[in-house]
Amino acid sequence: MKFNSILILICSLISAVVFAQPANNACSGAPTLPQNGGCLTGTTVAATDLWVGTVGCAGNNAEVWYTFVATGTQANIVVTSGTLGGNIELTLASATGLCTGLSIAGSNCGPSVLNSTFNGIQVGVRYYVTISSTGANGTFTICNTVTTPPPVPGQDCTTPAVLCNNNSFTQGAFTGVGAVETISTNTCFFSQERQSRWYTFTIGCTGTFGFYVNPTTATNDIDWVIINTTTGGCSSSGLTLKPQVACNWSGCYCSTGISANPSAIPNARNANGNGPGSCGGVYAAFTTSLINMTAGNTYTMLIDNFSTSGNGYSVFFGEGTAVMGPSAAFTTSLNATCLTLSVAKTCPTSNSTYLWNYGDGTTSTLQNPPAKTYVTPGNYNVSLTVTDALGCVRTTSQTVNVGCLPLPVELSTLNGERSERFMDLTWEMASEQSNDYFTLERSLDGISWEYVTQIKSIGDHTDGYSYTYRDDIQAISLTKTVYYRLFQTDMDGTMKNLGTVVASGVKAYDSAINISVQPNPSDEEVVQLVFENLYDETGVISIADLNGHILEANDVQLSKGYTSLNLNTNSWKKGVYIISFSTKNSQERTRFIKL
Repeated sequence: MKFNSILILICSLISAVVFAQPANNACSGAPTLPQNGGCLTGTTVAATDLWVGTVGCAGNNAEVWYTFVATGTQANIVVTSGTLGGNIELTLASATGLCTGLSIAGSNCGPSVLNSTFNGIQVGVRYYVTISSTGANGTFTICNTVTTPPPVPGQDCTTPAVLCNNNSFTQGAFTGVGAVETISTNTCFFSQERQSRWYTFTIGCTGTFGFYVNPTTATNDIDWVIINTTTGGCSSSGLTLKPQVACNWSGCYCSTGISANPSAIPNARNANGNGPGSCGGVYAAFTTSLINMTAGNTYTMLIDNFSTSGNGYSVFFGEGTAVMGPSAAFTTSLNATCLTLSVAKTCPTSNSTYLWNYGDGTTSTLQNPPAKTYVTPGNYNVSLTVTDALGCVRTTSQTVNVGCLPLPVELSTLNGERSERFMDLTWEMASEQSNDYFTLERSLDGISWEYVTQIKSIGDHTDGYSYTYRDDIQAISLTKTVYYRLFQTDMDGTMKNLGTVVASGVKAYDSAINISVQPNPSDEEVVQLVFENLYDETGVISIADLNGHILEANDVQLSKGYTSLNLNTNSWKKGVYIISFSTKNSQERTRFIKL
């Protein structure tokens, strides 16, 4: 009897064990998934099924969430079971905002180890990953690697690689040509192809265009030609190409391309002697005036290794105002009652298809549709998806406050002050309604983020309240720039990004110069580049993106003390930029985020 009582007590205790729900049970709690091959451990124990309807590859099973903002065009996600039972279910969804506008981008099911590769994801777009299983809930490990594989080009104008954006890429070793094109008639070439690769792209916004090709081997002579293939394909007749839009066949051993400032491009100067043809000048391998390209047109480019070494090259885009691939940028405006919305695509484009989603279940396929009147006030996520003539897709979205309702949460300020050991963060909320908590994340590069802390809201108010948090960053180098971003989560789990603050590195005592950008981050067309230096100094200011492509470089004379220069960012895309000041003895750098 006593023995049976003990058994009953033990069983009662076991049955009373309750597992805490995972923090990432809902989309709003999704942690940032590494993109450099890093791994996270997770569990579906005590998770629930929060997807609406049957989604993904299997069925309605409890899932947990992860998120990342894509830095490349291919994601390889590997999930390994720990105690997770049955087959693993993985779903990848794109989003137009934080946990909003979710659309299935791909899925996979199978036993552990589940290895899934997703191609065609878009750089800068937020994605969510859910993990579930067909068997018992349990633990697992998830690893993610995001890259941009080089395009696989054809060897003929009729079989080119499609470029959907201006991401740089590297072409490896290759040999030979395809069916021989007679290219000398309408181009600057004085012979046919020798070792060729072909690429094609559309233009989403009319503007100027530049690029450069950097050969893998410095003693290789690279030539190129661009033709307009919008209608009628590649040839004007037979194997004769259409007339060139731009072309270079100089015999220079150096980089080549189109640039208004070739002096800022690595290996652009003809410093290694002439190549097999006529070089004729220091920057003879460059067209030094940007060319004009028209929205909706398709252009095809031949890159040819005249040296026939079998060695490849790297291609960099970005100089100029033309947008490669589709552009889905648009503007919105509301009428006096705030119930009728007008939308307009920023860049009129032909030869594309359009899909507007107004966030209330209605859509339009017109490029510039008529005004839309809503029945019910509220915050609606309005998106535009554009597909160009080559099948490239781009989506952008905006949240529109229909009815001009007062915002439930309104941020007044977000500031950070850096000392040698601490970062003191302060943010003031003008008002809060149904706000649950804030989440603070930290980054050292503005791309990869890590969780710092979670702070509970004080509750509803309309008269302003300031929050503060001191982050101990003693382990971070004094010269490092530290980025922080702040999220707010409602009682219903809806999450919103409130903004980013940057703390420039604390310079050493004897540092001769300090560079800063004000404001930073910023979406303004003109920002201030501020120098604080101990001596008069002459050097070069250069601005580069994270791919190493230099947007501009200029000589400058700085006087002792403070110098402020205007920096026009109007043509820059959203992202992180490296600003450098170089002298013959040193180089100082800072980062700037264009919003």
